[in-house]
Amino acid sequence: MARRRGIRSSESADINILPVLNLFSVLIPFIMMAAVFAEVAVLHMSLPIGSGEEGQAPERPPLMLTVIVTKDGLTIGASGGFMDTILLNPDGTYNYSELKKQLTKIKEAYPDEYDIIVAAELQIKYEILISIMDVAKESGFPAVQLSGLHGAA
Repeated sequence: MARRRGIRSSESADINILPVLNLFSVLIPFIMMAAVFAEVAVLHMSLPIGSGEEGQAPERPPLMLTVIVTKDGLTIGASGGFMDTILLNPDGTYNYSELKKQLTKIKEAYPDEYDIIVAAELQIKYEILISIMDVAKESGFPAVQLSGLHGAA
């Protein structure tokens, strides 16, 4: 039969929503699992305590105490310069007792300092770094940070 122009078909067009429902059934669990792995970054800050008077300069600049660990020994440095290198013991181990003496002297001179940086060459063993961190904590510097020496091979 020939169709004439202007006459519309009386058939209803059903929308197939099954593919959309399938898509949502896959996407919703995926989005929920991804939300579990999203972490909020928290930045812990300790702000300086003000004395109430503005414009007053701090008494001392920050110490920036650093213990530099090399294969030849230990060197203690700060914002004012470096101390003599603590050489290795005759048996080739690090002299932790001398390090503790030096750090205790520094702690007596700077009782408000708690931060220390341990900077090591790449070939220094992890056990040595842990021992130095323990000595630093025993000497009154609980906030120990690790760093690598730039340009160290």
